[in-house]
Amino acid sequence: MNGRKIFNYIKNSIGTTTKRKLVAFYVDDWGSVRTRDKKAVEYLGNKGIDVDKSRFTRFDTLASESDLCALFNVLQSVKDKNGNHACFTAVMNPCNPNFEAIRNNHFTEFISEPFTDTLQKYGYTNVFDLWKEGFAGKIFYPMFHGTEHVSRSQLMKALRMDHKPDVWAFECDSVGVPGSLNGIMQPCYIESADDNEALIETLLQGLDSFEELFGFPARQFKAGGDVISPAIFLTLKIFGVRYMDEPLYMNRSLGDAKTKRCFAYTGKTNHAGQKSMVRNCVFEPVANLQFDAFSNCLQMIDAAFTMKKPAIISSHRVNYVGAIDEKNRDAGLARLTLLLKEIVRRYPEVEFVNADQLAEIIFEKK
Repeated sequence: MNGRKIFNYIKNSIGTTTKRKLVAFYVDDWGSVRTRDKKAVEYLGNKGIDVDKSRFTRFDTLASESDLCALFNVLQSVKDKNGNHACFTAVMNPCNPNFEAIRNNHFTEFISEPFTDTLQKYGYTNVFDLWKEGFAGKIFYPMFHGTEHVSRSQLMKALRMDHKPDVWAFECDSVGVPGSLNGIMQPCYIESADDNEALIETLLQGLDSFEELFGFPARQFKAGGDVISPAIFLTLKIFGVRYMDEPLYMNRSLGDAKTKRCFAYTGKTNHAGQKSMVRNCVFEPVANLQFDAFSNCLQMIDAAFTMKKPAIISSHRVNYVGAIDEKNRDAGLARLTLLLKEIVRRYPEVEFVNADQLAEIIFEKK
């Protein structure tokens, strides 16, 4: 047994157990702007940004109607033992920067807009209807990823100091490119402990927007960029967030250049009484086409089930969108199809669940 396989078992040696073969896909970044379109990729390249250095800059954008239809077809191509299709928990941001309004106020104030307004600007008039269809069909379930997928303070700082990579990205309604200011894509990044008050206010705006969009309060939260301030935990708990989606190791941002690296496992409880959900499998099918993401993910699922853990599969929207390059989407969905078919073949007792169902099953025994 090689080192990678050994680690797959070690990381599952602690935490909440279950005899059921549960599979939950946690897929980040839905709703958020990254690179606007093909023209933005070309513009950034002409400015000297190495767009090929980051797959998010090169391929990641809002999901189009054709993206969602293609994804939903794949998710509906398999069923578990209960007759349920595979489900993506869409870890999403309900808002985006309003680029035009921020430009018009000359970078004096951050202005937000609902992601549904952003969809209209892209010409994606029917996309949110598809979100609702996916939710109704139990194949596309929203989860809170922060208000926007940017640090408001760091973005405004970069624009005011004329930090060129971020200014050029902003000029084409994009964010987070190679060379961006530190913390731009980490919504819970703080420079000072005094920043927690503004961060909490921002998150409360996002929680309100989430509930307005979907009709129920967010129960789980994943901090973008895997950086979080522990000062926000209690407020999140008060407003309904019972579970924290965290990686095995995560940076706690304490302010004043202080950070603390913390270990987590599924079932660990923080000072606010929230339980951690820790992803123990990874499926990034187009991150490196030379890497066998299919076999690697199956090894992780095997280890999780052997250790009586749910398979919590981490992924990102960038693998399944093709508005910038259809070949990117096609490659990701082809590999996802293979993975799903092998999961149901190898594990006849598998159950596909969303993030909230998973938490209820393993912690509340529903």
